Amino acid sequence: MKNILYIFILFIFISSCSNRTLLNDYRKEVSELKTEAEINMYWDKLLKLDQDALEIGKHTTEEHVLFL
Repeated sequence: MKNILYIFILFIFISSCSNRTLLNDYRKEVSELKTEAEINMYWDKLLKLDQDALEIGKHTTEEHVLFL
């Protein structure tokens, strides 16, 4: 039982560190942008990547359901 608890705590810690790293990366990239237009283009690009990933996930899920 202790081992499961230790693994769970380790997982939470690693996940937390990973999320902070991504946030710091975004913050650094945005702070390097000089104009409002550059910032808007950056976030539009991230939004497109996010939507594309969701669309791919949607199709993958549909394929699995059809296969079953």
